[in-house]
Amino acid sequence: TSVSNAQPQGAESGESSQANTLLQQAEQMYDQMEYDQALALLIQVLQVQGVSGVQKATAFLYMGICFTAVG
Repeated sequence: TSVSNAQPQGAESGESSQANTLLQQAEQMYDQMEYDQALALLIQVLQVQGVSGVQKATAFLYMGICFTAVG
């Protein structure tokens, strides 16, 4: 199941579309169990200028799940 479905629609007006794109790509990598690739994308999310708090929280959530899966 998708963790990002818990994110409210239009959660913050300052959301970065670049961060959204990276989060979607990271979610796809996560779904395919490509955790290292997902982590690389999630780190990029955190480096995007204008990334919202919700986007950061989503990235950190996925990072925790990926680190747990990788061991």
